[in-house]
Amino acid sequence: MDDTIKVLLPFLTFLLGMVFTPFIENLKLKAKAKAINKSIINEIKDEYFTIAKSISKIDKSIKERKYKPKNHVHLSLPISLNLLLLENSIIEVYPVINKEFRRAYKSLLNLQKSINDQRNIVMENYKDDNSQCLASERSMQYEMLSAYYLMNKMLTNEDFFEFPTLDNEKIVKLAAEDLNVRFPFE
Repeated sequence: MDDTIKVLLPFLTFLLGMVFTPFIENLKLKAKAKAINKSIINEIKDEYFTIAKSISKIDKSIKERKYKPKNHVHLSLPISLNLLLLENSIIEVYPVINKEFRRAYKSLLNLQKSINDQRNIVMENYKDDNSQCLASERSMQYEMLSAYYLMNKMLTNEDFFEFPTLDNEKIVKLAAEDLNVRFPFE
């Protein structure tokens, strides 16, 4: 009997290892993804405070540009939206987040791209075309207000977050009221 156990024990250990290795590896991957998601939430918290300041700055810039001639030179850009961790890690966290957060993350990435594109347009045209810069700044502020509202909802309702169902114009107006800035297209 002792000889049988000595012979079977290594084979049995090997078989158990083969059976449980995928399960353990899956648990490790989920734990890593959850840790990355927590870091993404922290990144969103950081950007949330930055974007609030940027919205106020761009509101002042819009006031400065308004009613000025086409050749008016003015440059006062907000900090660009940089959700680098989210951008680089969305594939890793995708399986461990719910549908509402997946939609929100994708929306934030789309808003980030659009905001940064509008910012680049202003940087390229600030010396030559005030009206183009004004239009781009208004678009950028509109998108920033959307991102601000979405981030706010994600951070205040993290456990029970639901993707906003209001139309975007109402979302932007609510965010503008919250930050005491004018609606971008008034």
